[in-house]
Amino acid sequence: MTRIIVVADHGPTLENLTRTLYGLRGVEIVRHLSGRPPISLVKRLEPDLVFIDELARPEFCVAAVRRARTATPTAAIVVRAARPDAAWLGRALAAGADAVLPAVADGPTLLLVLEEVLAARALDKTPIAVAA
Repeated sequence: MTRIIVVADHGPTLENLTRTLYGLRGVEIVRHLSGRPPISLVKRLEPDLVFIDELARPEFCVAAVRRARTATPTAAIVVRAARPDAAWLGRALAAGADAVLPAVADGPTLLLVLEEVLAARALDKTPIAVAA
C-alpha cells in the first residue's frame, strides 16, 4: 500500500488531486493538509509520497518541501507548480523535492511520473539530505 499525504491550499484542488491519485495502484491517501504541513504530523503518518500542489506563494511551497523532507527523509516528494522558473525549481530540488511537474500536466502524465518516482525511491530508501 502506498501511503500519500496531499498538501494544497484549496478544497477543489484537493478533490481533483485525490481523484487523480487514486489512479495509482494500491494507494491510501492518509491525510489532506492545507498550507504548511506540521513536521510532527507528517512524521507520525509515515507517508511513502508527499504530493505538494503549488501553494498561494512560491516560498510557501519550498518551505513545505523542506518541512516534509525533514519529517520523512525516505519518502518521495513531488511538487506541482504553475510557473516553475529555473531559480525556484533549483530551490525546490535543493529543499528535497524528487520531482517538479508543471500544473498543466494531464492526469495520465502525472500518474506516470509519480509511478516512476515511487519506483526509484523504493529501490533506494536512502534518506535525502536537505540543503540549508
